[in-house]
Amino acid sequence: MENENSKERASLLAGRIDLGKLASLNLPVIGTPVGLKDVEVGYAFGNIDDAQWNKMKPLVQDAGITLPANKVPHGGFLLATVEVGGTPLPIPPVLFGQETQKSVALSAPVPIETVGAEQEGATPAVTWKEVNRSLSAVHIERVGVGYESKSKAVLVLLDAAIEAGGLRLGTKGLGAGIPLTAPHTPVFRLDGLSLGYNRPPITLAGEFIRQQRDGYSLALGGMAVLGTPALSVSALGFYAQPKGGGSPSLFVFGKLDLGKKSIGGPIFRLKKVAAGFGYHTRVRTPAISEVHSFPFVTMLDKSSSEEPLKVLDQVLGSSAETAWVYPKSDSIWLAAGLNGTVYELVDITAVAIGQFGHDFTLGLYGTAEATFPKAPASPWARLKVDVRAEYRSSRDTLEIDAAVAPGSFLVSQNCKLRGSAAVRAWFGRSEHPGDFVVTVGGYHPRFNKPRHYPDAQRLGFDWNVSDGIYAKGECYAALTPHAFMAGFNSHVHGEFGPFVGDVRVYADALIEWDPFYFDLSFGGSVRGGIKIFGHVIPFIELSVSGDVWGPPVGGKCEFSVMGRHVKVDFGSDRRPPKNALTPSDFRAKMLPPLPEQVVHVVPTNGLRPGEKPSDDEKAAWMAGSGFRFNVGTAVPATKVTVNNKDVDWQDPRDPKKEVVRTGKLFIRPMQDEPVTNKTGVVTGSAAGYDSILEVSILKGSTAEPVNDASRLDSWKATAITAGVPAALWGKREDRQGIADSGKGLIDGYAHSLQVTAPPPIYDAPMSLPASALKETPLKADLPKNDTSPAFPGKQSKDSRQQICSNISSKSVQESRNKIVRELVDMKIDGLSIVPNSDLAKLGKAADDLDADPLLLS
Repeated sequence: MENENSKERASLLAGRIDLGKLASLNLPVIGTPVGLKDVEVGYAFGNIDDAQWNKMKPLVQDAGITLPANKVPHGGFLLATVEVGGTPLPIPPVLFGQETQKSVALSAPVPIETVGAEQEGATPAVTWKEVNRSLSAVHIERVGVGYESKSKAVLVLLDAAIEAGGLRLGTKGLGAGIPLTAPHTPVFRLDGLSLGYNRPPITLAGEFIRQQRDGYSLALGGMAVLGTPALSVSALGFYAQPKGGGSPSLFVFGKLDLGKKSIGGPIFRLKKVAAGFGYHTRVRTPAISEVHSFPFVTMLDKSSSEEPLKVLDQVLGSSAETAWVYPKSDSIWLAAGLNGTVYELVDITAVAIGQFGHDFTLGLYGTAEATFPKAPASPWARLKVDVRAEYRSSRDTLEIDAAVAPGSFLVSQNCKLRGSAAVRAWFGRSEHPGDFVVTVGGYHPRFNKPRHYPDAQRLGFDWNVSDGIYAKGECYAALTPHAFMAGFNSHVHGEFGPFVGDVRVYADALIEWDPFYFDLSFGGSVRGGIKIFGHVIPFIELSVSGDVWGPPVGGKCEFSVMGRHVKVDFGSDRRPPKNALTPSDFRAKMLPPLPEQVVHVVPTNGLRPGEKPSDDEKAAWMAGSGFRFNVGTAVPATKVTVNNKDVDWQDPRDPKKEVVRTGKLFIRPMQDEPVTNKTGVVTGSAAGYDSILEVSILKGSTAEPVNDASRLDSWKATAITAGVPAALWGKREDRQGIADSGKGLIDGYAHSLQVTAPPPIYDAPMSLPASALKETPLKADLPKNDTSPAFPGKQSKDSRQQICSNISSKSVQESRNKIVRELVDMKIDGLSIVPNSDLAKLGKAADDLDADPLLLS
């Protein structure tokens, strides 16, 4: 059609889909029929003016198409009519393809899933029409119509609620997506539900929302709170169904707030309890700095009046990195928590979480707060502490942390407390087995902290006493396998008019043992002056400092008076002691007292059930199939041989990794100053030692085969390696007497030998000659049972003992001997029988007959 004024041509393409009853939705949640009567889709080409638009209307009416009352700009448009309870609700046209669209995208809390397509993260444009009409108990808040271009589907959405008797059940994004391509089968959808009830004394509030999660076809989350004057119950949960099938992921965490009905007495009063579980999900455990914001802790610590979805948003996070709970296949977790008061002074909140799967984790996270006195509005002291304790099997490490939380003070709120403490214990499968550290407030200033040791803030206070007086104090203490350290530092600064003064006192101590060595530092100063034009002119300045170390004992002192210094040195220089331990001293102080404890043999598998290894080295072990034992040594070995043959080495932390062996064993407490001979070779204790573990496996006086793949009767032997403490077996490279060089543990030594006995070797089947099968009457009477055997037989725990005790009884033995004597007299070819053999040993070894209880009949 041509524009009469501009002579520009414009055209219109329009179509109508009569859905009839196909899109009539009798929704059980609402109970009122909701239908989409018809859908019209069109596209305007060019700029259509009013005259052209009015001429186009009658041209398409014959086809049953009703165009919008006003013209549309260049682009597409969508027109639909929704019927609710028989009442038509025309929906304003939805425009698409124009430069400017007057459409509203759904808000983030109510994400829309793309209908008929698998594109993730696509949020279709939806135009909402405020309705706010009530039909009986149903209240319709708004109706929305949208179009998803990628899936070519029309979205018809409804926000509605049912109210009856104080109960309100609401929907978010309830409706369907109707594809414009055949077949036009509606795809039902529900983006969220809300729940509310308010009839004293009961209140109920909750909301459940569909969420967008990559890789999941359905993801729902929500939280509900039920309250009464006496107590309240709240719970949050999440459910997700992965695309393409598979097990769903879910979790639930809830708490019971006892309110005024707390349980207990003055010693301990329980106020809240919590529990939760997760399936195919995992909890991101908090660091010590995150404990106070950990949602499971804050749920117990705060009231139940929070917005339901606010807590859920914190738990699920906005990304995988920030989520506290996230989907994880083959993972299950359980949680339990409590909130209470100890002696009516200390409020505690704690949550324990156990996570099971590929990485077993057990943790305790919580807070403790004490205020003194508790009742007054202006207390004189408050201490808040965050606590975290966690064991993780993948690291095989126990971690315990505690930190003074913000808001802690003493005497005055201007006197702020700070500091933290940490404990670490590394077990056998960790990167640093056998190592540990306990620290409160950090480490000695000259301590070279290993990288795997945790950091800790100095324990202390900062106090602005007044505008002119400031005080600061801090302290620390730490213990490692080879050193102890402690110290403090304090400072007071004062300004009184033009007068300025400072007082400082400090002390630090580092102690190392075997060989014993100590290093002490201390000092103090007093300074005073007058401030003139911003510069301080001192009128008194005194300071003293000192260092003492040994043995051999040495030290230095320094005095200062008004800028004049006096320094005094005495004794030996500061360095590690030269008097290393002798071999006899090292044996007495550093190794177990008994020889059998230095090298010990322990059976680990295959002993007869109930058999306990004897302390007597000459005592025999009754072993069966799969027998295995370990030879452990308190002195690490640089070489391991069995029957004079080297064996393979293995690191249990990584069995496939090739072990790099250390050539020499360095015994740190025995190391003296290195001595170099004329050829430049280091000799003496600093050169290291050969440590060889030799084991012999003999049968009589003949050596058994070991690690021989060509023989079935070969024993298998493997040297087991792990890290050993550098403080005991390390090379003394630190010449400043510092306790640790930073390595912690040293690899490349064997601490045990694992030996496995060869498997049983079965003889070839024995053939009986035909002559043995001829009938020969026996004169001896066979033992008979007066009672018929019961069928089916019954299992009992002592079935093997019953059988063997009967076999070895006197009457059975006599009857058996008669039969054996006759068989011997027959002289049957190929049949070898030992007469009068004793069956008592068979009775004693009943436990070795079979792994499972036998049937008795």
